[in-house]
Amino acid sequence: MVKMVKTQQVSLAILWLQLHCKLGMEQSPRYLSAQEGDLITINCNYLEGMTTLQWLQQNPGGSIISLLTLSLEMKRKGRVSATINRRERYSSLNITASQPTDSAIYLCAVETQCSADIWNPYPNSKAGRHHLFSSLSFHIHLSLSSDQ
Repeated sequence: MVKMVKTQQVSLAILWLQLHCKLGMEQSPRYLSAQEGDLITINCNYLEGMTTLQWLQQNPGGSIISLLTLSLEMKRKGRVSATINRRERYSSLNITASQPTDSAIYLCAVETQCSADIWNPYPNSKAGRHHLFSSLSFHIHLSLSSDQ
């Protein structure tokens, strides 16, 4: 009986944290077709509490590589750049001079931290602030074709 009560309390605490911290994000567009040489822009909107945002690429073979990791500033690596606007809560990934090898699934992953005071039914135990870290990701599928 005690084990079940503790499990229910933990489940309720996790649910409360998720609702309290307003975890969530969306990425657009979900599907994108482009021509070789196009400028491609993918956006990722997130709610609050973001500590870092990472853009990833999953190649047709299934391997995932990290493109860029952002927290405050714009970053560039070759033809790929990303900006972040913490006030408006979004990031944009830009690929210049796109090539057929850029055809992949692109993922936006956000790490969040949320602190919250949780009611503790046991006044003599250590109550206090709890931190929730989560990595949320959504993806878009990009397919490129050459002009031929």
